[in-house]
Amino acid sequence: YMTEVILKSKRKVKVKELSLDQVADLNDIPEIKFDNGVVSTIKNLNKAKLAWLRCGLGGGDFDNWEPNGVAPPDMVLKQLTDAEQDELVEKIKEAQTLSKKKSLS
Repeated sequence: YMTEVILKSKRKVKVKELSLDQVADLNDIPEIKFDNGVVSTIKNLNKAKLAWLRCGLGGGDFDNWEPNGVAPPDMVLKQLTDAEQDELVEKIKEAQTLSKKKSLS
């Protein structure tokens, strides 16, 4: 299942619905270390962002890319600005947590 999203830049993208296992794996990528109850180190943030984009991006306004069910290649992700990447990761995460109301009748 995919949802179409329009980023602030006006770029249209398609966001995939991920399995609970995929979401858990993606959420486990960042490593957060605490020192006396305060965050002292955060590792793997860029790795996590890239993984969310590869798993969650299903299509959109990109040059020379026909989505075929595999993760988007580097040349697609390089078409996104840093701001678009950050916004898209948030949209991908939001799409995973939105509950869909279903009738029980």
